[in-house]
Amino acid sequence: MDETKPQHWKNKSTGSTPIGDRIKQERFRRDITLQELCDAAGICPATLTSIENRGGVPSLATLIKIAAALDCTLDFLAGV
Repeated sequence: MDETKPQHWKNKSTGSTPIGDRIKQERFRRDITLQELCDAAGICPATLTSIENRGGVPSLATLIKIAAALDCTLDFLAGV
């Protein structure tokens, strides 16, 4: 486990982050495939898979692209 992040940062059962969980939930709610979101956001599938499933933390630029592709705010993705 990465010691630079607080332990509560990742979901213990899945290894994902709250932002990754929120992105995946919104993608499913909108019935968008991983590839469709990647194409719309201009990111590679490995990046999105890492964010959604393995606790990868996106850069701000990537997060902005994902939010734009999902037509939602950064606050929404962050759960604020």
